[in-house]
Amino acid sequence: MNGSATALSRKLDVAFTSLSNQGFRINRPRMAKRGVPAKFWDSYLEDARAALSLQKMPLQNRLAASAKDISLAQLARDVAKAINMTRKAVFITILASGSVLTCLAFFEVSVRLINPQPELYPRLVHSSRYGTLLPKSATIVQQLPGAWKFVYHTNEYGFRVSMPPISNRYDRPNIVLLGDSYTFGQGVNDGEEFGAVLADKLASKANVVNLGVPGFGLTHEIRVFYEFGRLFEPEVVVLQFCGNDPSDNLYEMVTTLVDGRFDFRTDRSLNSVLSSIKNWLSGSIIQKSAAYNLARNRIYDLWHRRVTESAKETHEQEKFYNELLVAFADDLRRRGIRLILIAVPGQLALFPEILKQVDTLNQQGDLDYLASEIWFDGKTDYGSPEGHLWGVRGHQIVAEHLVDPLRSAVERSVVEGRQTDALQ
Repeated sequence: MNGSATALSRKLDVAFTSLSNQGFRINRPRMAKRGVPAKFWDSYLEDARAALSLQKMPLQNRLAASAKDISLAQLARDVAKAINMTRKAVFITILASGSVLTCLAFFEVSVRLINPQPELYPRLVHSSRYGTLLPKSATIVQQLPGAWKFVYHTNEYGFRVSMPPISNRYDRPNIVLLGDSYTFGQGVNDGEEFGAVLADKLASKANVVNLGVPGFGLTHEIRVFYEFGRLFEPEVVVLQFCGNDPSDNLYEMVTTLVDGRFDFRTDRSLNSVLSSIKNWLSGSIIQKSAAYNLARNRIYDLWHRRVTESAKETHEQEKFYNELLVAFADDLRRRGIRLILIAVPGQLALFPEILKQVDTLNQQGDLDYLASEIWFDGKTDYGSPEGHLWGVRGHQIVAEHLVDPLRSAVERSVVEGRQTDALQ
């Protein structure tokens, strides 16, 4: 073998040895498994095939084929380079991911130590009918870790337990409660909300149906009454007012008036994509993250304020509330259902136009307004550590002052109903 042949032979041996050391065989599955990019395969496939044939050729044929400039050594170097680039990319990805996770963990711990956030899990879900609803048949935990904790249970309809069964006939009169988080009883455990206390005190006289949902305004409460509350054929409806009701009416306007009639509309505060994201997040474990709740609470407050406050002035909010209230009170009166209105102390006075309308309806006999301010005169420590003005003691005070008016209203409604039946 002459010098040229020997040099070529050694070149081929080095090339194949390099490939062998890299663990390669010239086939696509093997190369794909080892992470070789497709561009290297496409570029060198023919060279590799030629190399395999070349290794089996007689020496003179190898010399002839060398003229085709098949550089297996270059192929080995390129393959090794591709592997190194892939490994480097994987390493950088792992390093970056680890850095991000470390930063998030540090932020989470910092928030928990410096500025703990209240948790609510699972959160309310979006509903195209009502805007906001509680998750059905759920155990909801609201807590500030290490400070306070409250547990709420909902039934199969998404309202707080317990609730009398729906039927075509009832042995006792039903009282329906409409309101927001105060009626629901946010900030007290099951059985401590004023609806449950009333149910115990009126057990021999009437059933109490609590349809309060956090975030509800009058637009939500009217719709839930006609689509669900009417099934209980109530003798009395208790409507609870809160200072955010006028703005909540604008945020999720699911009930309006058209030619004097209630018009129930699809909520458009969220599109289908945002609705799906919200409902997924509501049941996600991320709700237990202090860092997430810190960001979520800030963003939600800004968004809600922009939607409600910038949409209409207070005068327009009061006007819309009054229109709904007058129509609702008038319709209940025609149906023979007594309407009692209560408010969180001091909050109805913030809306003079609404307060004036309530006084007018009260004088006309279309509703009974019970001012709650005097209920709390001289009393302290009736709030909830969660933040609501009514805690366990607050709900007990409300129930104690509602028992007698409700008992009288139920008895009067029953008597009036019997008289109407006799006339017919």
